[in-house]
Amino acid sequence: MLFNMKISIISITFNNYEELIKTLRSIPEDPRVEIVVINGGGCEQTKDFLENNSEIVSVSEPDKGIADAFNKGFDLASGDLFLFLNSGDILIEKRYIDWLLKQNEGDFFYAGILFDDYEYGIVPIYPHNRNIGYGMPYPHQTLAVKRYVVEKIGNFNLSYSIAMDYEFTCRMIKAGFCGKQFDGGPVVLMDGAGVSRVKELQSIKDALRALWSSKLIYRPFISVTFVLRCLRIIARKIMEFFGLRSLVKKYKISKAQRALKRKR
Repeated sequence: MLFNMKISIISITFNNYEELIKTLRSIPEDPRVEIVVINGGGCEQTKDFLENNSEIVSVSEPDKGIADAFNKGFDLASGDLFLFLNSGDILIEKRYIDWLLKQNEGDFFYAGILFDDYEYGIVPIYPHNRNIGYGMPYPHQTLAVKRYVVEKIGNFNLSYSIAMDYEFTCRMIKAGFCGKQFDGGPVVLMDGAGVSRVKELQSIKDALRALWSSKLIYRPFISVTFVLRCLRIIARKIMEFFGLRSLVKKYKISKAQRALKRKR
C-alpha cells in the first residue's frame, strides 16, 4: 500500500502557450501535486513562463514526438502516481485529484471526459468495460498510473506516432494490472483538436498493431474490427458532406449514454 502519495501531472506542449496556461490554471494548488511540463517547441513565451515559474518541473528541448515527450515526463517526475494532461485539456473536476491521492488499492485509475468537438459541440465520453479490441476503454486524459506499473511494463513505445496510449494500455492489461473507475462524472474537458482526431485511419492502424503485438486478440477479429471502424468513419464523412451533422451529434451523444448505462 502507498500512503501520503504524491501525484505528478505531466503535460506536453508544442508552440501552444495559451492552451498550456489554460491547462495549468485548471490544476489545483496542492503540495501533493507536482506539475511537469515538457515543452518541445521553440515558443519563447512558453520558455520564459517556465523559467519564471521554477515550481514547475520542466524541460524545453526538441523531442521525437508525443511518446518521447511523455517519456521525458516520466524521467523528470518524482510522484508515486502519473496523470497525463495535454496542453489544451482542462481539469474540470478537482475532486478527482483528491480521490486519486486516497487510492491505496488499484494499479491505475480513470474517469469520463467531456469532448469539445469543434463540429458537434461538447459530447460526454465514458469508459467502457468491453474487450479492448473495441477501442480505448479509458479516456487517456484521465488515466492515472502508479509508478511501479511504468517500472514494470516500460515507457511509451516510440514506434507509435499516435496510439501510444492505447499500446501502453494493452501492455497494462496484458501484465494483469487492475484499474479502478472514478464515478463522480466527467473530470476533464478535452480539446477536440488532438492528432488522433485528424489522423483517424492511422490511429486505427496503430491500435490494431498494438492489439496484435500484445497478443490480446486474434488476427481475424482485428481485420473485422478495422473494416467496421473504417466504415463508421466513411459513414460519418458522408453524413457531414450532406449536411447531416445534427444526426452525427445525436449518434455521438446516444453512444455516450449507452456507454454510461453499461458502466452502471
